Amino acid sequence: NKMILKSTKRGIAESTFMTNSATTTDFTMTMEIKGGTLIYSQTTGLNIYDKPFVHTDFGTLEKIK
Repeated sequence: NKMILKSTKRGIAESTFMTNSATTTDFTMTMEIKGGTLIYSQTTGLNIYDKPFVHTDFGTLEKIK
């Protein structure tokens, strides 16, 4: 099972600093479940201090029995 979430509008939770200093331009999250494993990746596109910036987080979580 795989899920992809993509947003190109503001609506992503932001800190006060981010609201005042940056604009979220893009957000994509992918999650895949394989048995007892969750694999995820999320990428946020920003315009901060009038420059584009992209940040990606990713990881794998495994269910412990």
